[in-house]
Amino acid sequence: MHVTAFGLWWIGWDEGKEGYFSRMKNGNENLTTNDFKKRGFEYAIVADSARGQS
Repeated sequence: MHVTAFGLWWIGWDEGKEGYFSRMKNGNENLTTNDFKKRGFEYAIVADSARGQS
């Protein structure tokens, strides 16, 4: 039986660059979607820190 692996990815919005940045770190490096794949996760559930603005 296959169980799907989900990972929670916490991001923040960078309004100056109109993009996002990862709040998840490995040491001093921000994690990317590729880091989730390397760890065996099939899906990343994205949680933002919009403080009620999303």
